Amino acid sequence: MRLSIHWETSPIRELKKTGISPFRACCAALASTIGTGNIVGVAVAITTGGPGALFWMWMVALFGMIVKYGEIVVAIKYREKDPLTGGYMGGMPQVAKNGLTKRWAWLGTAWAFMNLISMAYGVSVHSNGITTSVITAFDISPVLIGVVLVIITGIVVYGGFKRISAFAQMAVPFMALLYCGVGIYVIVMNASAVPGVLAMVLKCAFTGHAAVGGFLGASVAKALSTGMARGVFSNEAGTGFGSISHSNADVDHPVKQGLWGIVEVFVDTIVVCTMTGLVILVSGAWTGDVTSSALTAVAFSTGMGGNLKAATVFITVVLFLFAFTTIVVNIYYGEVSLARFINTKSTKNLYRLIGLFFVFIGCIGAVTDLYAVNDFIAAFLNIFCLTILFLKRKDIWELTQDYIENMEK
Repeated sequence: MRLSIHWETSPIRELKKTGISPFRACCAALASTIGTGNIVGVAVAITTGGPGALFWMWMVALFGMIVKYGEIVVAIKYREKDPLTGGYMGGMPQVAKNGLTKRWAWLGTAWAFMNLISMAYGVSVHSNGITTSVITAFDISPVLIGVVLVIITGIVVYGGFKRISAFAQMAVPFMALLYCGVGIYVIVMNASAVPGVLAMVLKCAFTGHAAVGGFLGASVAKALSTGMARGVFSNEAGTGFGSISHSNADVDHPVKQGLWGIVEVFVDTIVVCTMTGLVILVSGAWTGDVTSSALTAVAFSTGMGGNLKAATVFITVVLFLFAFTTIVVNIYYGEVSLARFINTKSTKNLYRLIGLFFVFIGCIGAVTDLYAVNDFIAAFLNIFCLTILFLKRKDIWELTQDYIENMEK
């Protein structure tokens, strides 16, 4: 039976070869997802939810792969040509605009509005993380850190998405391999503890963990809620963010890029977050009195002869790379959301300036309150995105079937 949606007949195919490679688009998306959550978020999840939180991060990643796949498939189908750059422009706003009836089109507008606000000030959270880590390791003035960070961020973001994605393609594989390489070394140094740790993760996911050392204990509910929350924060599945980067890919079928979305979630959560979690657990550092990036540094120091200073410097460098790539991509995500309302070169430049302003603010001021605001807005973004995906579920199914049919032929 012939499907109602066939990619071969889609007018969007006319935009082919104006974007970037599928791998480069995936790296740009990973630049956003691999961030402070992979270091700080995992540490917080384990110290508050116990070892079982790591298991629930894995579970949310499995569902996240499905959701991310759907986001990208429909984003590719309904993307548009950007009149300013000649490239692609896609994401939840374009899916709602081009794929939903007027009754539901407001979902894309609402998503774009909430996202452009979130991305404008949300970068301050990441720049604050960079500053805190750098001060701990090197005792440098936060004003100086802010100035340097604003300059290098501006150089990247003012080059547009092609420069951002080129930077991501270079930085993401390097920083992921560097972090995982050292992580594997620490795990091998504590190899005898690995079987017990894996058994503990599975057991604590369903029984909780009693207090031990500086760890106050956690119930199953706490492990589940903390693990799932940190997992979603890390891989961003269900938010619609990643679909913006992936929409720039030159592919001859939406499903091909959707598969790259699965890879994105796998690398972010199953690989990088797991690396952090296992290092913290096999080292035994999680039962101490430190948390956040300091806990990760203590854990890594066990593979560096107990040299906490060297481990702190290493985590600072990695955290800088993780957070900086997130900042530059998030400013671009805000630009695309702004384009839903007004798309001119001057407004894009203005938005970039606003983003750079908040980068500096994050370096010199406390941003504790912004975490709560960011979580509040993220909840709405998830609701809007998942509703759009539900309404377009038939497209996702039919495009998947179409791809399978073409493969069989």
